[in-house]
Amino acid sequence: MRGALRGADLLFIYDSDRFVALLTQTDEATADMIARRILSELNNRIPDDSGIAFRIGRATAPNDGATLNDLIRAAEMRTAHVPPNNNRPSIH
Repeated sequence: MRGALRGADLLFIYDSDRFVALLTQTDEATADMIARRILSELNNRIPDDSGIAFRIGRATAPNDGATLNDLIRAAEMRTAHVPPNNNRPSIH
């Protein structure tokens, strides 16, 4: 995932099964492009039979909230199921 991010972006573990990428000074279109790159990298590196599914959502401050919890909630509400080419369930 780190390889799909830019130099100033931050990646950290949020809880037992979630990572959060903080993209500073990033518009929605760029955030969506980076999300697609992350999903592509994960799909290329994780075997199809691993049983791992991916969810990627986006939220922007201050429009979607001022706290990390608000932004996580907004990103989760904004996700939509998209079946990838390899039939692995994912959300983006």
